[in-house]
Amino acid sequence: MDTFRTQLVIIEIYIDKNRACVARVKLDSGGNWGTVTFILVDLEFSFEVNPVNDCPINKEAWELASARLNYEESELTGIKEEGKSNIRRLHDLIVQGTKQGFNRLICDFNKDDLEQLNVRGLNCLHLAAKGGNIQLFKRIHKCGVSIDTKATDGRNVLHIAAHHGNYAICEYLLQKHKNLYTDTDRYAMNPAHWAALAGEKSILELFMKYGCDLTELTHPYKENIVLFACMGKSLAVCKFVGSNKNISHLLHEKNREGWSSIQYAAKSGNLEVFKYLVNEGVDIENKSQKTGKNCLHTACEKGHLKICEYILKTKPGLLAELDKNMQHVGHFAAKSGDVEILQHLLDHSLVDNAFLQKSATDNIHLLHIACRHARFDMCLKIVKEFPFMIHEITEKGWNAALFITERAGAENERIQILKTLTDTSSESPLNAYHVSRSGKTILFNACVNRSPKLVQFLLENFPDLPEIEKSMDPIESANSEEIKEIFKTHYQKRVKC
Repeated sequence: MDTFRTQLVIIEIYIDKNRACVARVKLDSGGNWGTVTFILVDLEFSFEVNPVNDCPINKEAWELASARLNYEESELTGIKEEGKSNIRRLHDLIVQGTKQGFNRLICDFNKDDLEQLNVRGLNCLHLAAKGGNIQLFKRIHKCGVSIDTKATDGRNVLHIAAHHGNYAICEYLLQKHKNLYTDTDRYAMNPAHWAALAGEKSILELFMKYGCDLTELTHPYKENIVLFACMGKSLAVCKFVGSNKNISHLLHEKNREGWSSIQYAAKSGNLEVFKYLVNEGVDIENKSQKTGKNCLHTACEKGHLKICEYILKTKPGLLAELDKNMQHVGHFAAKSGDVEILQHLLDHSLVDNAFLQKSATDNIHLLHIACRHARFDMCLKIVKEFPFMIHEITEKGWNAALFITERAGAENERIQILKTLTDTSSESPLNAYHVSRSGKTILFNACVNRSPKLVQFLLENFPDLPEIEKSMDPIESANSEEIKEIFKTHYQKRVKC
């Protein structure tokens, strides 16, 4: 029977993950459609035909389609890219929750295609849980994609739907697949933890309605939904917990290191969350068991001026406390680089300059900390307020210059600090040629950290650094061909001179 009274029309062609060349074709003038699959073997085609609507496809059709698909290798590469583009387009439609285009495009993919993970480790069902369209979610599930499949990070569809506040999908899953709630991901988080992190109060209420345990902790870190809510700056979730007597105790719980919700709120910087916890009686004086840091230390370290001001008004006694490394609030302000916080501490009636001048363990001062973290403005402020610190030496024999090059990254800022503090026209310049007790120099540190721009600057501006007596060989520490080439060029220039 001759079913092809008109020429076969190829509408779309792409390569699927099994190296099959798939052609979506118009089979006859009646508007029937089919999918013809050609398996690629060294650019040769064998045929496997999957018609729809029971349309017969005979040998003549195979030969005709074969002729139309007789591409050169370069063109086949383009087809492969089109296939990838199609799946990306489908992913986009799913996340956007767009039905238009989705219903047509999904027909071009099989179960294996839909289970393919994108660069973030999510398949089509995970993306539907993120997008929130319940119809799209159910349609993908009906295509055979398992509800139980996990993303690369271990999350399941309920984790993802909860995090994105997709109520309808969460309720559907709780009704039919409640066991998903007990799953934890690679971070040991369950769906409630993700909902709390995103501030999704309504999802937590839904979980409570279905009898899910909202008091579960991550293992082994012992984080609860309140701690995650504080990370996510969610006042609504904190109030939800505080208003439910069965779980309100979570406001006062601590993680494995002894951090309470107060410290999490101080770290994330939401003043309203912080105030709410204080008003609910959460201990503002709590310290980390591991580090000895209090909430004022944390707020200073993270640069949260408003919370610092509130703590100083509410509990000014926290100013005098030190952590286990003997660091005070000034050290943490120096680390943040927030000059306003340091000025606020200087202006506070309970703080005197002598307290801020105190060093921590190993005789580390404020300027050392600011230099280590490449805080240019803070370095200038400290030198202005405490000029003696530019010459202070630690127990290991480090001056501020060595701290400037102690760490990698922020090379431009570190160069700027070095230029300013070593300026010989200043009243008391920093010694760039200082050697530590173990023989380290600023050049040695820069080489260890593979900071080529900094090495180049140091050799150009302090050319005698490689020859300092007692210093360790910087070239031997440089596990970088780029840096070794910089040294080679430097020495060649010196020979010519």
